[in-house]
Amino acid sequence: MSFGFNSNVRVGDVVYHVQTEQGGEDGAVLDTVVYIAGRVIHRVKTNICDDAPAGLSDDGARADLRDGEARDDSALSVGDRVERQHKDVIAQLESGALPRPLGAESGSTK
Repeated sequence: MSFGFNSNVRVGDVVYHVQTEQGGEDGAVLDTVVYIAGRVIHRVKTNICDDAPAGLSDDGARADLRDGEARDDSALSVGDRVERQHKDVIAQLESGALPRPLGAESGSTK
């Protein structure tokens, strides 16, 4: 069974589309992509079969840090891990931890 979430998130005058899904050949990859007006601006991929507790974003930043603490999600179900990664990226957007791209179109979604 595959899991996924889609959310539109408004931060200031910019609307981001956040999409998280379980994928990969064996369903072992959690992939979160952030879009503005159909353009990918951020991505986080986590291999849930790895022993490492954290995913890495496309820029190498820790994807699952809250309050500076690494988190081990290995005891959670796949669906819960997908949801947690999705919510973590949304929290990063809302907190300003992810930079707003230059030329972002106000109120645009795809």
